[in-house]
Amino acid sequence: MQNKLSRIDIMISFNSSRRVFLGNFAWSMAGLSLAPGTLYAQNPAPSEGKDAAGSLSVASAGSFRAMLEGPLKLAAAQWLHLELGSHTEGADAVAHALINGSLSADLFVSITASPVVTVLRAGRAEMAYPVARTELVLICSPKSRFAAQFEQARQGHGNWWELLQTPGLRIARSNPSADPSGRAFLFALMIAAKKYNVPNLVETVLGSPLNPAQVLPGAMGRPCLRAGTWM
Repeated sequence: MQNKLSRIDIMISFNSSRRVFLGNFAWSMAGLSLAPGTLYAQNPAPSEGKDAAGSLSVASAGSFRAMLEGPLKLAAAQWLHLELGSHTEGADAVAHALINGSLSADLFVSITASPVVTVLRAGRAEMAYPVARTELVLICSPKSRFAAQFEQARQGHGNWWELLQTPGLRIARSNPSADPSGRAFLFALMIAAKKYNVPNLVETVLGSPLNPAQVLPGAMGRPCLRAGTWM
């Protein structure tokens, strides 16, 4: 049920007090990322913090939260003696907040290129390089009453786009106007509608692009998924 590939784009910001810290951390992060690659570099305004020399502020797409709060936070503490603080939400929202000054950060991590381009065009970054790849997938809770059907589809004995049209199936997704993964899911359905000749697939599955019954903040979607109350 893997739909498409997208880039994990990491942008690194430098200021005079943390250039060495961030350069070292950047290469450490590249080594811990999902696949080997090249690094992003940016140059926005310095971030704020209680201890500028001992902290590292990272803004990212919500899908990168687990890495930031897990292995990367541990690596920053053990190897660089830095306390990593993170801010996660839709990557588009993060990009605009960095541009308008309502958010400052040393690092910006985006799963797709478009938020990176937005920051670059605004003059808030000098360079950007992709460091890894990931895949857009459908996640079904093992506690869901539809888990068996999705497992069959995963094994090639069913069609995921037909399962998504099942009455009673509850879908949690991100806002396509604020998060690239939300747009990617929308585009995946549009492509599937044409490829499999299902003209009303998008409307049947989503209702509308901003359907409030489906568009949930990540903090709300994950507990629902774990509990099996959603797909």
